Amino acid sequence: KLRELFMQRDPLYRRMAHFTIDTGRPSIPNLVNMILMQLELAGLVDPALVPSPVEPRVLET
Repeated sequence: KLRELFMQRDPLYRRMAHFTIDTGRPSIPNLVNMILMQLELAGLVDPALVPSPVEPRVLET
């Protein structure tokens, strides 16, 4: 059932998307950077106002 829904909806979602990102298995900081780059290219985010690249944080214990 889920596969059937995916087959029906995926083409519509792709047509309506402003951009798509193949997430695969990137780290969260890499994924955030990919999204920010797409938003910058679309003119929706001012690159001067976004610290780039997003650096992963190490949690201290």
